[in-house]
Amino acid sequence: MCIRDRAYPRWASSSLCGSGVTHRMGMCAAQILALSALDIIEKPVLLKTAWEEFKERKAQQDEPPLLPDGLKPPVELRWPEWVTRPGDEWWIPPR
Repeated sequence: MCIRDRAYPRWASSSLCGSGVTHRMGMCAAQILALSALDIIEKPVLLKTAWEEFKERKAQQDEPPLLPDGLKPPVELRWPEWVTRPGDEWWIPPR
């Protein structure tokens, strides 16, 4: 990986899974997630157990959302001027 004959900074390679080691770690994580999903599909009792553990832990330490209930997203705002991407000339008009 390089930009004009320069290597990406280490943090960029790691965050993008661009180097050999970080790519292998990303592939390993993907395999673990996929195999865990298969375990849950094949053995539904695992899902039930996981939900029970989740509810138990949530009861011990629950953090409420930081945003107030019923907050509407500000869809009437345009994209910031520094954002350039295909389709940036359109925006969602207010209702």
